[in-house]
Amino acid sequence: MQEKPEGVYMMGTCNSFKGIPDEYLRVGRWDSSPFFIDMPNELEKLAILDYYVNKLKLDVSIKKADLPKMEKWTGAEIEGMCGMSMNMDCSLKEAANYIVPQNKRGFAEADALREFCIDASDVVVKDGKRRLDVA
Repeated sequence: MQEKPEGVYMMGTCNSFKGIPDEYLRVGRWDSSPFFIDMPNELEKLAILDYYVNKLKLDVSIKKADLPKMEKWTGAEIEGMCGMSMNMDCSLKEAANYIVPQNKRGFAEADALREFCIDASDVVVKDGKRRLDVA
């Protein structure tokens, strides 16, 4: 993995580190430290919702009180709710009743993964600069 053509950047993704051998995470195996893409925050969820409402041309006037909670939802779950609302000709709030967030059972694991990546990044990056003395 260390030898690759110039301009090529390899990236590996996973939803869990379970089963990944430690040697895959050793220094030099990858070009950078682990990073974590978190669940969308409230503003990001509203932007995702707005995107799919417009893309699917849903006839809704979105008022904050009429929105489902969407707690711990991914963009895919918001997209699914919008698709259900369109296909079932129902409100977003009603369609949300049919969505079971994939992450519902994995909150503890997601939190552990987030902490691992934050810790790894703190070791590799100090004061915004990449440290070269990390072994």
